[in-house]
Amino acid sequence: MDAVSKTCPYCGQVNLSGEDPRLLCGCHDAVKFRITVSALRETWAADIPDEDEDTWLLACFSLIAHNICRKKIDSAALKLADGAVLKIGKKVSWVQKIEREEKV
Repeated sequence: MDAVSKTCPYCGQVNLSGEDPRLLCGCHDAVKFRITVSALRETWAADIPDEDEDTWLLACFSLIAHNICRKKIDSAALKLADGAVLKIGKKVSWVQKIEREEKV
């Protein structure tokens, strides 16, 4: 099996492992990418089965984190079906509005 060269999209460092360079590089933006994706997983995706997370959810998180690290977008907000909002930027937060009403 031949090693494939891949270049870090943030700093240009080349690795020969064939892995995604954003997962291996030590530059500031690659580390920020890993931290952002990890925060997204821990904040919201913990309840998603692995097979779903590994497909569309992880790809979505990675794309958002990548564009934030490349400074193409400052932040993103995803409104979830249950009304919660997942905000991604300098920090990751999950905001859920809870209303309570009692009749007397």
